[in-house]
Amino acid sequence: MTEEMSTSDPRSPYVTMESGRRYHFLAPKASEILVEDVISGLMQPRWNAHNPTSPSILVHSWMVWRTCIAMGESDPMTLRTALAHDAHEAFMGDVARPAKVAMRMICGGESPWDQIENLGMLAIAVRFDLMYPHPPIVKAADNAVLAWEMHRWGQDDFEAYFGGVDFSMVPRPCTTSVAIRAFVDVLGSIPAPPSKEGE
Repeated sequence: MTEEMSTSDPRSPYVTMESGRRYHFLAPKASEILVEDVISGLMQPRWNAHNPTSPSILVHSWMVWRTCIAMGESDPMTLRTALAHDAHEAFMGDVARPAKVAMRMICGGESPWDQIENLGMLAIAVRFDLMYPHPPIVKAADNAVLAWEMHRWGQDDFEAYFGGVDFSMVPRPCTTSVAIRAFVDVLGSIPAPPSKEGE
């Protein structure tokens, strides 16, 4: 794991969010994360924009949330987790799963990207009161939506990765405005945690 680094450290790498706040990759602060910045950042396309049929990360997240509901999940915390399971990608971008696997192969295990992503996921979990690590039903819903996206793009080898998938559980992509409303309604009411001294 990376050494702890304060956001006041001039070496701390960061990206400036739409709100003007900073997301520090090695020391992300849950108290600095706004749902508006998450929504803005998740409007980028999935699959590194190579799949013209794939929805944005924002709409993909809505699809995973709705798939969890279709699977019978009703726990509010689990459903929040499903909706925000990729929220860290608002700041880090959508790195394709095969690229993550390649980095682990080079490193012989956990990669530096895994470490940075884990820090982001933890900060998002604290900010929006989510479950992390993500529960099995969220992972299953995410895989179901991913398999549907692959199938829609003509990648019928998805069964080699996910086995048989019941696509009847997966909703069709919604509009951006519908996804935005879901994020505002589900996550917008969660208050930000107080800042810690020394951050």
